Amino acid sequence: MDDAKRAEILRYLGFSGHTLQEPLKSRIDRVIEDCLGEQKPHGMYAVYPVSVEEYDDGPAVVLGGTTLVFRGESIVEYMRGASHCALMAVTLGLVSERRLRSLAASSLTDEAVYSCVCSDLVECGADKLEAQVVAYARERGLFAKERYCPGFGDFSLDIQADFVRVLGADKHLGIYVTPAGFLVPSKSMTAVVGLFGDVPGQARLGCVHCACRDYCLIRESGTVCYRRPRDA
Repeated sequence: MDDAKRAEILRYLGFSGHTLQEPLKSRIDRVIEDCLGEQKPHGMYAVYPVSVEEYDDGPAVVLGGTTLVFRGESIVEYMRGASHCALMAVTLGLVSERRLRSLAASSLTDEAVYSCVCSDLVECGADKLEAQVVAYARERGLFAKERYCPGFGDFSLDIQADFVRVLGADKHLGIYVTPAGFLVPSKSMTAVVGLFGDVPGQARLGCVHCACRDYCLIRESGTVCYRRPRDA
């Protein structure tokens, strides 16, 4: 783990700006290295045609060939103009749940550090998977927006159960959903990525803004995702 990531974890733990003394520093470093050696994110995505349809109670996002309908102003605006939508899910699996329960019973400090590293690994896994979606879009002359997760804005967590079922993340990744819409294992996440025929007007262009730049499959070819092949 690089220094920036380590600093971020320390900030989550409330140690930002402090000089850690031994043996606490060594203890935190050991837990971080243990987590990095034991946990690995797994993910999957699938792409569906998408449209914004008008209903009596307002517009909604409809995924073709599925029963999924996304409601809420924020997700409708995010997806407006998209031709396709990628559903994605990432998890560390039940091994992370078991390890966290074990640490919680023996050391709340170790459990807190381990939990922070697990959360970071899930985010990194999502960044890597999103980079694959961006490359998929690029190959088809499409543009991918930054991922958008249930729970953002008024994109309700109520959609999680249908989301996981349609994607098949329950069967392939072992992700399940509580009645309240929370994911199990807890170190899991879902997201959508809108794919567009043209660069969306509100898109933030530039690799410096991109969460998945460290995993980009496009820049190595000497171009960027927000230019069409003929313009690159």
